[in-house]
Amino acid sequence: MIKRPTVFVLGAGASAPYGFPSGPRLARDVHRALLTGSQDAGLLGALHETHAIDFALVNQFITDWPRAGCETLDEFVQSNGNRRFLPLVKAAIVEQLIAAEREENLLGFEQTPWSDERATSWRDRDWYGYLFHELRGDVDHFGSNKLTIITFNFDRSFERRLFLSIQKSYGIDADAAGRLSGSIRVLHVHGNLGGPAWLGERRQDSREYAPAASAEQRQFLATHAVKLIHDEIDVNVLEEAHRHLQTAEVVCFLGLGYHPTNLDRLRVTDLAQSVRGTALGFTEAELAPVKRAFASTTVELFRDYDCRKFLRETNVLHGDPPPGAPRSVFIGGGRPQ
Repeated sequence: MIKRPTVFVLGAGASAPYGFPSGPRLARDVHRALLTGSQDAGLLGALHETHAIDFALVNQFITDWPRAGCETLDEFVQSNGNRRFLPLVKAAIVEQLIAAEREENLLGFEQTPWSDERATSWRDRDWYGYLFHELRGDVDHFGSNKLTIITFNFDRSFERRLFLSIQKSYGIDADAAGRLSGSIRVLHVHGNLGGPAWLGERRQDSREYAPAASAEQRQFLATHAVKLIHDEIDVNVLEEAHRHLQTAEVVCFLGLGYHPTNLDRLRVTDLAQSVRGTALGFTEAELAPVKRAFASTTVELFRDYDCRKFLRETNVLHGDPPPGAPRSVFIGGGRPQ
């Protein structure tokens, strides 16, 4: 059980073990799919048929993106001169990420027997499983866990895995599992891939966790639900995120790339606590501006921790701070590769 008020802030690295690409990899995958695809099928066909993206714009993107030197699609469309690509980029993100919502990736199994080597490899990556084991207590007290999730990711892997873990470990029906899942608040800062239908969501964009969606749902998500870094974010979501961050005793940033705009939106300069955390893949030079962003805090970042190792070794889940010690903000991040 998590007894101290705790906030996890998730970036793309947090979803990577479950089949979702980092920002740079997503950009490369989109470019490759458009460069080699058929106009009648795949991503190229979906952009034209479902999202009404003109082939001329696609061809211009194929030419311009590799020459721009941008790591991510977000970065590519931030300049005013490239905003014309925004509908294409949002539609491509929706199409690629929906295709990655596969339960076999989420649970780490395929239709083949487990080998000891593969089981060990999966366990070493599966931080959801480690976290949910720590959340799990008596079913009547699960709702007393004090955890909030603030995520910059579009995928719903955390919500789906939490639901399955609750339902199957307690042996309860879907309605009961949905009610317990709702005790863990999940805020998607940049929007998501649709309402979680398995929790009883009945909105226009509500979907099961599956690599499929209707054309109308995909159009709606690309046009209204998905927000990129420079887009205007729902002020209510941000205000709720700020409240949770200000009242938390433990805050963990897991798999985050520490984009300055995202840090500004979270108002990290308002956090007076000392900061510890990981920054997997960062160099010391790259960490310097990250540390400066937390202007009023003492920052200690570790570059060799992934999400699971961070949870196992920092004692953020079940360790009480020493008497009289200041509250700490624990950050576990990762530079997209």
